[in-house]
Amino acid sequence: MATARDAAYAYACHAKSDDTRRAYRAGVRASCAWCETHALPCLPTGSANIVAFLAAERGQGVGVSPLPSAAPPSATYTFIADLPVPTAEAPRR
Repeated sequence: MATARDAAYAYACHAKSDDTRRAYRAGVRASCAWCETHALPCLPTGSANIVAFLAAERGQGVGVSPLPSAAPPSATYTFIADLPVPTAEAPRR
């Protein structure tokens, strides 16, 4: 079982192209900077924080099309870090 888990981890780490991983790292950096500004944990984070970050980015003039790509980095890096995936839960008020 450990070998299968190690293989799954390796596949998850390399499942994205270099460009996608580069974009994900930029998204995580932006998200973590925003979280730090608001005294929130970066990783792991909750879905409500991801939604708030996306809303703040949109409020700063970030176009609508890049916004959906800003959420997967947190989910991907959270999964790789073996933490609860924030996008697996519905945002709550």
